Amino acid sequence: MFKKWLNPKVLLVVILLIGAFLRFYNLNWDQGYNFHPDERNIAIAISNLNLDQGQLNPKFWAYGSLPIYTIYSIAYVTTKLGIRNLLEFSQYVLIGRFLSALLSTVIIYLTYYIIKQLLKTKKNQEIAALIGAGFVCFLPGMIQFAHFMTFETYLTFMYLLMLIWVMQYLSSAQSKYLYLLALTIGLSIATKITSLVFIPLVSICLAIEFYNQNRRINFLFIFSRKHILSILIIIFVGFIASPYNILDFKGFLGAFNYESNVARGILPVFYTQQFIGTIPVIYQLTKVFPFVLTIPLTILAVITLIYLGFNTLRISFLAIAKSFQINPKVSQLIMLLLITCAYLASNFVMYVKWTRYMIPSLPFLVIIIVLVILKFKTQLQILFKPLTFIILVWTIGAGLSFFTLYLQPDTRLQGAVWATDNLNLHATVTAEIYDLGIVPFNSVFSVQNMTLLNLYDMEYYPDKIWEDLNQSQIFISTSPRIYSTRFRLPNKYPDGYRFYDFVFNAGQWQQVANFDRNLVECNIFTLNCMFNTIKPDETFSVFDHPEIKVFTKLP
Repeated sequence: MFKKWLNPKVLLVVILLIGAFLRFYNLNWDQGYNFHPDERNIAIAISNLNLDQGQLNPKFWAYGSLPIYTIYSIAYVTTKLGIRNLLEFSQYVLIGRFLSALLSTVIIYLTYYIIKQLLKTKKNQEIAALIGAGFVCFLPGMIQFAHFMTFETYLTFMYLLMLIWVMQYLSSAQSKYLYLLALTIGLSIATKITSLVFIPLVSICLAIEFYNQNRRINFLFIFSRKHILSILIIIFVGFIASPYNILDFKGFLGAFNYESNVARGILPVFYTQQFIGTIPVIYQLTKVFPFVLTIPLTILAVITLIYLGFNTLRISFLAIAKSFQINPKVSQLIMLLLITCAYLASNFVMYVKWTRYMIPSLPFLVIIIVLVILKFKTQLQILFKPLTFIILVWTIGAGLSFFTLYLQPDTRLQGAVWATDNLNLHATVTAEIYDLGIVPFNSVFSVQNMTLLNLYDMEYYPDKIWEDLNQSQIFISTSPRIYSTRFRLPNKYPDGYRFYDFVFNAGQWQQVANFDRNLVECNIFTLNCMFNTIKPDETFSVFDHPEIKVFTKLP
């Protein structure tokens, strides 16, 4: 019986079932409040569609239209078949989350499949592939973003498909895999325009093929039928799946300029203030990856990525220098590195460093870690099994710890329930502007008695904000988004710093309630937030488990 459970196929099914449970459980974790601003924007874009009236322009370009059309199509067909009316704002969010959870589960299998293919002739290919699938199954970042409608999980799925088609083409030279690669690139561009960075994959695949045929670098592949047809497929599919990038080019260009200026830090906006003074790469390695990938895998990712990069480049240059053929395994590793590094580099250079940007890299880093660690199995000898066991247990612990987030009520909902039972419901209330976390409190306090303070821009009109605060009896902080930056940059935001220091520390206001999930992000698996010195990027927590603070004015 025990040996039966150790059967690789059985273990893979178990991993997939656990992964599915961790991803599908409690998709309606916010009980329909839709706190994530990107989810709201996507749902609004879907609501702009009306197939019966021929309105197919979502009028939204922060993402591409492919997932928007997919979600709307599911809702439309289900409704027309009379199964259930899903043509509603809240239903769009749930459909989007369902698709995220589904694709995130498939990603576990794709990771298994890719590792197994890359280790096709190796003795331990099956166990290595299962370990890689196990890592991805329990990664906190994969579990978290399976519960969001944002499209990073969709992109992760497509990027892994790209790698599979690349691997198949380089090992078989069958044109269908090149065209499938082009098709997937086109779909990824229609999901997010930044996927344009992967168009050169087609050219590089053909360049390697032409080199192996001629034993020299040859650029004639650019004029080959396969190359031209692949580029045309990318253009055609990208247009069909997201047509209003062209049909409404003025709208697309305006949105593109806005988004790119925000991403590069040229256009300062309130929701990117946390990145002021932060250092690219260092920020992601300390405030993103340790929480979405775990600390051990983050350390190993850096080491193994550098090693595999240097080693693969060395073998490639040696082959070119001596006119050797680049064998399929080496060429597959080259493409694995190119996809991983192209994605990381294109995001590392940005001013904005949101957690979600790193999600598509996680399975690729896991694949690289597994490949390199297995290569050094002999050198590690007796350390190999205990080291693998410790890292696997750590990852499982981190994933299960994060999953407990969905076993508890949302902190904003918890705070609103507490306020109903413990505060004066007729009191005057102030809170921070631009934060959807205040919405549950709208049903607790009279809207006429609530004032939202623009603390992001307090330096421009501090007197009005101080006046509103002095006239209120309750102050609610619905996330650390503003005060964490004010305490970090008091010289840049002196008025904002004084405001929060006054409320938090001056003794004239009393904190009467605090709702957080610090145990989710600061537990043994994150070294208690690295001994309370390094907290995660705020977008790791503010959308699904922000810290809520409630203050009352002392008499």
